[in-house]
Amino acid sequence: MWLGIGRWLVVGAGLAGAGYGLFASVRWVAGLVETWKGRGMPKWPRWRKR
Repeated sequence: MWLGIGRWLVVGAGLAGAGYGLFASVRWVAGLVETWKGRGMPKWPRWRKR
């Protein structure tokens, strides 16, 4: 019984870690894009504007 719970805890922790890594990557890319836009890249599409 406890073995199954432990396995689900490991799976949950792994999923949470992967999700956080993905979130961090997205944030980093967004920061990179903001830097590029700040420099004035003419080719950047306008539809992403907030």
